[in-house]
Amino acid sequence: MYDNPMRERTAILTPLPILALACLLSSCASEKSPKLLGDRYCSPEGLFCINAPGQPKVEGKPQDVPGLVSAYVKTYEWGGPDDMVYLVMSMDLALQPGVEGSLQAGLDNVVKGVGERMGGKAAGSTEVVLGGRKAKETIFDHPKGFRLAIRGLLIDTRIFLVVMGAPTADWDPAYATLFFDSFKL
Repeated sequence: MYDNPMRERTAILTPLPILALACLLSSCASEKSPKLLGDRYCSPEGLFCINAPGQPKVEGKPQDVPGLVSAYVKTYEWGGPDDMVYLVMSMDLALQPGVEGSLQAGLDNVVKGVGERMGGKAAGSTEVVLGGRKAKETIFDHPKGFRLAIRGLLIDTRIFLVVMGAPTADWDPAYATLFFDSFKL
């Protein structure tokens, strides 16, 4: 079985919300078929819809960084074919009085923190569109041969991270774009 760093949830997602909140303040061209993305999934809260394989594993809980910010973090995770991983994370932030800092700069730090937390090294960033809004995509390469693309979007005090990961040998930018383009608010 392929050693998939995205599956190491305790190492990545458990400390992720605190790390992320702390960072705030400082045409498919391959043989893969669009059908592999599955059916349309819409979050029960009506936050977003996306095409992904099957039903997600959903986890949600409040997170606090004392004196700084608090957030409710909800993660939707799908497994996929060929060790592919699909993830949507929403973070509703409640900034406490006296907290300074740019939320947009914080979003960039959150994306960087997620990629580095899984052991990846940033291979490049670009401005993109996600859910009809301007967002940023950063690609991370893991030394064990895994590629992770994270698109981050900030709307008021809500952050969305939409993530796709796959073994580097299977990485198909057109397929990743198909997944990201299916995300709608």
